[in-house]
Amino acid sequence: MRLDRLALLLIGVVTACTAAPAPAASPTTSAVALESPAPSPTATPAPQPTTWPLTGMPLNGGDPSLRPIAVRFDNALLAQPQAGINSADIVFDTVIEACVSRLLAVYQSKSADPVGAIRSARLYDLQLLPLFRGALAHVGAADEVSQMLKDKAATGAFVDIDAYKFNSYPAYSSYYWRVSYKSAPYNEYSSIPSLRKAAATAPGGSDAVTVPDWGFLPQDHQPVDGGFAASTAGTRLGFPASQGQACPQGQNIEGYRDEYAPTYAYDAAAGGFRRAANGHNTMDETTKQPVLAKNVLVIYTQMSVTNIVESQGSWGVAYSILPQTIGTGRLLAYRDGRRVDGTWSRPDELSPFALTNSAGERILLSPGQTWIHIVPTYWTLSTP
Repeated sequence: MRLDRLALLLIGVVTACTAAPAPAASPTTSAVALESPAPSPTATPAPQPTTWPLTGMPLNGGDPSLRPIAVRFDNALLAQPQAGINSADIVFDTVIEACVSRLLAVYQSKSADPVGAIRSARLYDLQLLPLFRGALAHVGAADEVSQMLKDKAATGAFVDIDAYKFNSYPAYSSYYWRVSYKSAPYNEYSSIPSLRKAAATAPGGSDAVTVPDWGFLPQDHQPVDGGFAASTAGTRLGFPASQGQACPQGQNIEGYRDEYAPTYAYDAAAGGFRRAANGHNTMDETTKQPVLAKNVLVIYTQMSVTNIVESQGSWGVAYSILPQTIGTGRLLAYRDGRRVDGTWSRPDELSPFALTNSAGERILLSPGQTWIHIVPTYWTLSTP
């Protein structure tokens, strides 16, 4: 009995020592660990442009960051007609000395081969090129103007692809040529592809740029849309002529020299304004087609005559004209056979011209080519 009690005691001890351990407590998950991290805010992608900034026409796979090429065209009778003028996005017609005008044609959405006749740069270009971030194609300039152009281009405001050699600056003459069917100096030509190659060899010339959009309506708009609700009929306009005056010294810019004074007439079937001067339609030398301006803008501003000599002869001396294109002033806008009076404003050289009507509403343009005239405040247009 004693041995049996000992065996039972030993069995109890062993059983106690080998019993299953108590289950371990499950780890407690804190509330903080169960919370998912807050998602990072997703940036809304900027809408991609679908139209060219200078014409409002569909991109159709084009690159809106392409640097525009601005060509300084001669407008003398011996230089007319200009080649490639119908392919330009925007054309400025400006009185550059005395009563003489020249054209500045800006190309981005289209190419042209050839372009010409190309002549010297003017003070206008210092003010207009930065707003396009463009490359300026020209054949020299007055020494003072040349130096200002080189200095400004060195800041990155635009690219200067001068055909002439000036001091120690590079010349791009190999990208230009002279044609045999016009006399010098009215026969300097190039092409937009050639000028793009020239720009690509200049510092920063091949860089992508941001070209401000000028503000366009859809192609299927109504004539009274886009700030034209209070417009009036505007199917014709004409600029004053100098009535035979040679305008020496340029102190009184009475108008364009007679052979330069343009007129515009609305072509309803084509949906744009036909331009003429000296009794002839303005034509593209290459396409043999007349100009069709979808928009015509008249920018009134102060103009001063500088002491920079541009030309001289037995008739006198013509000095370079300096316009004021930063600030604000009177505007006439023609579009769709309509006219509206308004105001232009431009806060700095990098900004385009902002256009508003008398009610302060933004004026939008019709898609296509725009012609811009910068004229003295005291000119009176013929608007029958």
